[in-house]
Amino acid sequence: MNSFFRKHLSVFNRFLSTLFLMALLITLASIVNAAAPNPGHTISEIGNVVQGDILYGSATDVISALAKNTTATRYLSNTGASNNPAWAQVDLTNGITGILPTANGGTGIAYFTAAGPTAARIFTFPDAAATVLTSNAAVTVGQGGTALTAAVSDAVLVGDSTSAYTARALPASCAGTTAKLLYDSTTNLFSCGTDQTGAGGSPTPEATYTMFSTGRVMATDGVIMDLFNAAGSGQVIRILEVVAFQRTTAVTGIRAPVEIRKTSAVGTGGTAISAGKFDSTDTNLSANITARTAPTGGATLTGGFLGGSRILTEEAHLGTGAAGSFPWFQSEVPLYVNRGNTSAERIVLREGQGIACKWGIVVGTAAGLVACGITFQIGAATATEKPTYSWQSNSVGGASKKMIDIFNASGSGKILKITRISLYARQTAAVVGNTTPFEVYRTSAVGTGGTTITADKYDSSDAAVPAQITARDGPTGGATLSGGALLAPLLGTEELGDGTYYGHFRRAGVALNTPYVFNGSTTERQLTIREGEGITIQNGPLAATGNVVIIVEGTLE
Repeated sequence: MNSFFRKHLSVFNRFLSTLFLMALLITLASIVNAAAPNPGHTISEIGNVVQGDILYGSATDVISALAKNTTATRYLSNTGASNNPAWAQVDLTNGITGILPTANGGTGIAYFTAAGPTAARIFTFPDAAATVLTSNAAVTVGQGGTALTAAVSDAVLVGDSTSAYTARALPASCAGTTAKLLYDSTTNLFSCGTDQTGAGGSPTPEATYTMFSTGRVMATDGVIMDLFNAAGSGQVIRILEVVAFQRTTAVTGIRAPVEIRKTSAVGTGGTAISAGKFDSTDTNLSANITARTAPTGGATLTGGFLGGSRILTEEAHLGTGAAGSFPWFQSEVPLYVNRGNTSAERIVLREGQGIACKWGIVVGTAAGLVACGITFQIGAATATEKPTYSWQSNSVGGASKKMIDIFNASGSGKILKITRISLYARQTAAVVGNTTPFEVYRTSAVGTGGTTITADKYDSSDAAVPAQITARDGPTGGATLSGGALLAPLLGTEELGDGTYYGHFRRAGVALNTPYVFNGSTTERQLTIREGEGITIQNGPLAATGNVVIIVEGTLE
């Protein structure tokens, strides 16, 4: 019996093993051939995922798909429902942290806010490190400020070598007509005093000197005397007056021009001139300031005529009043005068510069001895002086001929104020002249043609005249007259006799051949040339004879 069971059990076991093996093979085959793994969910349950979707857990054991965003440059954020993932742009207000470095396009600093502009504005900054001016700190001297945090009553800011300003108190009272504010550069303190002024509050006089030549017999373009300020003097010469006077013996003379010009070299030869002091206690002149009568060399002329006049060398006719005589009432003829009563700068001689008093062109046959004198000061400009220039024409006259025009065109940025107009005959040949009228007019257009005139500076350190301010000798066009005549001086052009015309003696300190001199001590209106305006001096309708020099002096403001 047992052997029956054992026999049949073994067959049954083999049968079961065969069935199990077959089931295992079928299972394995189904796994190999199965679709993608499915962990208990179907793709349809998630929502039919397509290309670009992202799966995320939307609840416990729940997977959802976040559809792709077709807009470029979108980023995942947790801004969906219950902080689920969602597509969004970067939020700079709360989506970042830290300070963005400059290498990444940031500032590398904490932020600041701005107030004021209501629309887009352009603010230009320097291409360099700089400090922004603010209200919580004083503006430093280097930034154009004072470095002070508050104003100081009745005080003056005084700078020092440390680039700082200190408020120095002013005296409580500086009363009286002679009182002046004094400053001590050692203590840096202010005080009241009168030692800087004279009676009535007038300035203390500067050291004043004069040099007179013994004269020179007439010679074509001969230098009568020269004054030169050589390098190393350490001083600045400011010319007050240049005069000429007859110093002749019995001769049959003529009326010849004497004029002044700057020089660029010291005179040589001739006779040395000693300086006279107006006050014997004044400092002696530097040895580098020299003057010579009738120098035979050097005294190289430069620039145009700064002043001039005609002088009679006839000994027999002085003041006789006879027909054909020259009624002479003064002993000297002023070629240039600046007594400080105008705002014009004086003629300035810096180191390496000089001035010469010289004969003009002399065509007469008679001889005559003429001397010159130069009065000057050593020192700086006064507070009222303004940069001064002169323009000089030199040509033959003619009926209604425009002799010179000066025009201040638009864009110069300057106002030209005329301080002096003078003219004198400078014959190039012996002529029988006449008494010729000259007329001064305003103009409304610039002159054309003629010869360009370069302005002479009274002080070589002054700025150049703007290009819009031009002048011409003998303009042939333009210079359109505007308004009536401002002045109408007469000038005698006769070489041998001026008749009863006395155009060369003084009136109010200047020669009568100087028909206009502005006196700054009065309230009169100065002859003023603004932008778009000019001035011209022309012959009257009478045909003139001979050569005439016209000098126009003015300041620029």
